[in-house]
Amino acid sequence: MTYDVSLPTSHSYLGEMEECSGLTYQEAAKNQQIPILSIDDFVPVPGQTFALRVTDMRDTSLLHKVFDTPSKTFGLLPLRAERFDFEETMDFDKQRCDFGCTVEIRMWNEQTDPFSQVQIVAIARNRFEVIERHAQIDGTLKATVHIVTDSQLPSVSDNVGCSRNLCNNANKSKTACLNGLNREQEVFLEERAPDMLIRHKEKCRRTQMAAYSTSWPPWVYRQYDVHYLRVVVFEQMSKWHGKLQPQQCPQDPTEFSFYVIARLPLSNDLKLRLIRLRSPEQRLRCLYGILSKWTTLNCSNCSRLVAHRKDVFSMSASGPMAAYVNPGGIVHETLTLHKAHSLFLAGVPSEQDSWFPGYKWTICHCRGCSRHMGWKFTATTPDYKPQSFWGLTRSALQSKIEDHDLASSGVGVNRFLII
Repeated sequence: MTYDVSLPTSHSYLGEMEECSGLTYQEAAKNQQIPILSIDDFVPVPGQTFALRVTDMRDTSLLHKVFDTPSKTFGLLPLRAERFDFEETMDFDKQRCDFGCTVEIRMWNEQTDPFSQVQIVAIARNRFEVIERHAQIDGTLKATVHIVTDSQLPSVSDNVGCSRNLCNNANKSKTACLNGLNREQEVFLEERAPDMLIRHKEKCRRTQMAAYSTSWPPWVYRQYDVHYLRVVVFEQMSKWHGKLQPQQCPQDPTEFSFYVIARLPLSNDLKLRLIRLRSPEQRLRCLYGILSKWTTLNCSNCSRLVAHRKDVFSMSASGPMAAYVNPGGIVHETLTLHKAHSLFLAGVPSEQDSWFPGYKWTICHCRGCSRHMGWKFTATTPDYKPQSFWGLTRSALQSKIEDHDLASSGVGVNRFLII
């Protein structure tokens, strides 16, 4: 019996929850004041669903106030990552980033035994920048924030006309030049996303015609064509998410870029840098550059090889990586894999608080440095497929891809991007 991948998305390990909904959209042009909650080692991405367990008295008080409002919305600020402009300081305010996401509470649960605890399932909505912080008399925090949105670039191909001669010249061009895709990419899209490929070819014909009416070749336009970038990022993302279908992905380029970021084990630093960008073109270009070179996963502490891209698969309907919370309140963005290397197990299997109902978890560590890497999940019944898999926490993973452009330019031969 194949496992029901919709089960992990319900966060049933939190117990019975009260469903609710609030404000899904904030106006971009207006500054507003919202309550602020800080979180360590987690950067929320717009559209991402995750769970929180909160025990701190001030934080539970803040969430109670938020839950009683019609919007049910607060701001979630990540603490500064270790490599993101961070200086050692005892000032907690200075450890907070000034960039975060508004969060809408979707499910609510409060427990008093054995101690007071608020559990929520929430969805990140809009990016914001903090303009000014306001400490409250009860110790909680509010902030005046500015909602951030992407700038939409006009499409050159939609605004440049072309004569019959230019059209004829464009039609004589080779297919590879017209599409910007190699044969392997075309074959993949013909099988997986034929409608996407047809739309892409039609869009590229217009780009080709626009190029012939200017001094720039077609490949220049493709660097800023969100439709082309969406196609090539989808093709690369499918190597991480083997069963990814076009209908699962948002059509809007901004939403699509966030969809991809939330499902890849990127470092907090890199995630924060990507969501700070205010152009879907720039964000998709960065993602394509990373995805086209990224094939391995390593231990973030000792760089020992842990897994390959081909080992990744989806045990959740939300994709190969999703955010869950443990009993201690730590959010783990967990990547699921068929196989993992250089790991050893510690402790006995347990079904308590399992993020994947029907599976027991066992803690696993890196053989090179004994760092906690995640868990091995084993089925409680012989009917489930797969019988076992690995769930590795994003914070334990790191990869390096060599920047050949920097190396060939003479700047250096050991230039790497940490992801």
